[in-house]
Amino acid sequence: MSTAQQPKTTTTEQVAREKNLLDKVLDQTVTYQPFMGDKEVSLSVRLVLRMFAVPTKQGHTCTPEQAAIFIRLCEARGLNPFEGDAFIVGYDTRDGAKFNLITAFQALLKRAEIHPEYNGMECGVTLKGKDGLPMDIEGDLVPDDTTLIGGWARVHFKGRAIPTYRRVDLVKFNKGISVWGTNPAGMIVKVAKAAALRESFPTKCGGMYLRDEYGEDDHLIGAEASPRPAPSLQDMTKALQANGNGPKQQTQETSDPEPDFDPATGEMPLDTDESSQVAPPLLDEAQLAFEGAVDTTAVNALETAWRLKLPNDKDAVSNLANEARTRIKGTRGTGSNVRP
Repeated sequence: MSTAQQPKTTTTEQVAREKNLLDKVLDQTVTYQPFMGDKEVSLSVRLVLRMFAVPTKQGHTCTPEQAAIFIRLCEARGLNPFEGDAFIVGYDTRDGAKFNLITAFQALLKRAEIHPEYNGMECGVTLKGKDGLPMDIEGDLVPDDTTLIGGWARVHFKGRAIPTYRRVDLVKFNKGISVWGTNPAGMIVKVAKAAALRESFPTKCGGMYLRDEYGEDDHLIGAEASPRPAPSLQDMTKALQANGNGPKQQTQETSDPEPDFDPATGEMPLDTDESSQVAPPLLDEAQLAFEGAVDTTAVNALETAWRLKLPNDKDAVSNLANEARTRIKGTRGTGSNVRP
C-alpha cells in the first residue's frame, strides 16, 4: 500500500516564508502611554534597531531579542525614546559586545518634579583647596587655586528635616574624552544629581542609569544602589536563550519551519512532545535573573520575557516574580538611606 508523498518546499519558498515571518516579528508594535505623556507611543523592533540602537566602536549592533527587551523596559518604566528618554548603547568588552538601556537625565528629573514630597535640589562640585581638605561649593565653577575632585547633590523633601545627600568621585567617572575632557565639572555634577535622585525616589527612578555612569567595559561605575547590579540587555537575552532555547540553527529539512512563537499574539506554541518540554534548568536561569533584579520595573520586564519563553511554566515564573518583589520591598523597608 503506497502512501502519497507530501509536496516538498523548495529552498526559495522556504527562504521567502522565513523572511515573511521575520518581517512580521520585526514590525510588530507595542503601544503604551509614556510617563507624563499626552499621546501613546508605538515601538517595533525594526524601529528601535534603526533609530535608538547605538552601535559599539567596532560596529556591532544589538540583536532583535535585545531590541524587544528594550521595548518592554521602556513600556514598564514609561520611557519615551522619541523624546530622548532612553536609547540602547553598545560596548565592546572582552566577552563580546554588550548593550544596555541608557536613560536620559531629563527622565529622572521629570519623575522627581511630580513627586509630592520633592522640594528642590542643590548641587555643585567638590574641590580640594590649598590645605588639602575637600570642600563643597554650589555650581560647577572651579576656582584657579583649587582642584576638582568630585561632585555632590542634595535632594530636599517636604516635611522632612534630613535631605538625601550624595557625593561622587571624579576619578572613577572621568573618561577624559568627549565632554568629560572639556567640561568635567558639569559632567560630574550631573552624575551626582542622578545618583541622588535614584536614592531619593527608588520606586520611580530605580534602575535608571545615565550613559556617563557606565565604563568603557560595560560595567556600572556608580553601582552603589545595590551590591548586585541590574542585569544588562545582553545578560537578559542570554537567559532567554539558555539551554538551547534561543534561535534555532538552519537544518536541511525541506518541510515548512515551525515558528518559535505566534507573531500575532506573542504567545509560544504548546508542545505536546515530552522530549521537547522545557527542562528544569531553564527555570533555574529564570530564578537567577529575578534574584539579580534591583527594582520592580526590572522584575516586571523579566516576568514578561520569561512568561513568553516558558509558556508551560507561567505560574512558576509569576511566583519567582512575586518573591523578587517581596525581597525588594523588604530591602527598602530596612535600608536606612532609602527614600520612598
